[in-house]
Amino acid sequence: KACSHELLGLSNIHQFRGNTGIHVPLCCMIDYLGYRLIAMSFLPITKDTLVVGSGDCGKTVCSKSQPMTDALGSLAKRLNLK
Repeated sequence: KACSHELLGLSNIHQFRGNTGIHVPLCCMIDYLGYRLIAMSFLPITKDTLVVGSGDCGKTVCSKSQPMTDALGSLAKRLNLK
C-alpha cells in the first residue's frame, strides 16, 4: 500500500508542477510473485546541490532559492497541502 501511495504522490507532483523547474526521480512499482516493491533512481544530493529541503532527515532545512520556494508553495496549494 505504501508503494502505491509513493508512486501516486510522485505522479501528482509531476502532473501539477507545470513549468516550475520542480523535478521528481524516476520511479516504478514492481509486482513479483505476490511481493510489491518500488524502484527509484538514486539521486546524488549533497549540501551543494540541495536547493530547498533537508538532507539530514529534517534536522536542518535549507532554502537557498526564493523562486523555488515560491514554486513549491504554488505546487502545495494546487495539491491542497498545508
